[in-house]
Amino acid sequence: MEITQFIADTAKAPMALAELTTIAATRAAHGDDVLAAFTTQIEHRSRAAQAVLDAAQAAGRDTLLASEQRSYDAAMRERDSILSLQRAVEARTAQQSYVPPSQATATETRTAGDVDVVLGKEQRAADWLQKRGGYLYAGEQGVDSMRFGRVVRALATGNKTGLSALELRALSEGSDGSGGYTVPEVLSARFIDRTRNAMVVQRAGAQIVPMTSDTLHIARLGQPEAVSPHITTAQWKQENADITETDLLLERVTFTARTLPVLLKMSVELSEDSVNIDEAIERELSQQLAQELDRVALLGSGSAPEPRGVLNQSGVDVAALNDSIDYDHLIDLVSAVAARNHTANGRLYNTQIAASLAKLRSVPTGEYLRQPAYLDSVTPYVTNQIPMAGGSPNSTTVFVGDWSQLLIGLRSSFRLEVSRTAGTAFEKLQIWIRAYLRADVQLAHPDAFVVRTSVGL
Repeated sequence: MEITQFIADTAKAPMALAELTTIAATRAAHGDDVLAAFTTQIEHRSRAAQAVLDAAQAAGRDTLLASEQRSYDAAMRERDSILSLQRAVEARTAQQSYVPPSQATATETRTAGDVDVVLGKEQRAADWLQKRGGYLYAGEQGVDSMRFGRVVRALATGNKTGLSALELRALSEGSDGSGGYTVPEVLSARFIDRTRNAMVVQRAGAQIVPMTSDTLHIARLGQPEAVSPHITTAQWKQENADITETDLLLERVTFTARTLPVLLKMSVELSEDSVNIDEAIERELSQQLAQELDRVALLGSGSAPEPRGVLNQSGVDVAALNDSIDYDHLIDLVSAVAARNHTANGRLYNTQIAASLAKLRSVPTGEYLRQPAYLDSVTPYVTNQIPMAGGSPNSTTVFVGDWSQLLIGLRSSFRLEVSRTAGTAFEKLQIWIRAYLRADVQLAHPDAFVVRTSVGL
């Protein structure tokens, strides 16, 4: 079948899965019109499955007959199969090169032509997912009202009261027999947004790179070690004279999804008696993940399985201050960023440094000092994920830079596991919830950051 004919016919009726598979394997199958046609075929199956549920409800039955269950399962299997085909077409649309589903790898490459490669601090992962399309439950009625916390509460307690029809489906389809649950992208995107909002580096301007595979490659300008920091990348020339060669170098940066788990324990009594348990679970999980993402983004060692943070990235200006913090030192750090042709927009330090700066007084009046105007555009962000080093004198680390150059790769889905028998949970009448997401840290421009260690109070 010709692609144009496929686009014209798809709205009329469901097409055979074999025919859709053949179309998806056609090199010419790419573009928004083709993706929209596959979305229509997905919606045909979703409506067929919903019609089975509606018929059972109309008959006053809470469960499906065997024949109804077979029809429902068949529609959902075809829906998921078409969704996979659509993602293959979507990859071809983005890259303009064909990758058969049977040969697809767990590696993704993005080029400068991609749309929304990164999400700024004002852009939501949920909006990115909606724009991308092709996710489970896309376009279905009630998808916008689905809530992560309600599904997790039902998974943890078995209490499904208050779940919408779509949330009940999500709970059933994502669960396995071992207590595990693969969170649908539409819910995980909203949870990721909540986690991002709790991250200090995100508030400072760090950008999120959505990862749809285990590894992701992006391009960046070569670091100062590879390219002279004083090089002029564009030079004037006389008529008929040779163009002066420059050493502008682009290099590949690879995000590798690394696993970050978090374990939450609660008593069975708390889960049964608390009216806000869904909100509490979602809040605590997101806070714990956000705090560790903050720490690793700044201080990560880079030794597996931990990502490499700003402090340990090649090309970052890192040196020991060996002095107490004051405004003069902060001005020097901001100036050092400017000397590398970047504009610092944030400074990160812990509460002890913030308190020391707040206590600075003039001599001899003893009045508290107002920070110099030079620092007004460099917003302070405080995080206790930057520790004191201990020792005598006690010291810590201060970060200054353009935080939009910090990139955090996040897989767009993650997994939950719930158990009442793991470890000591059974004997203590507890419920254990383990969640994990996968992430990595990279810098678009390492020379946009200046770090000082051995900073005294």
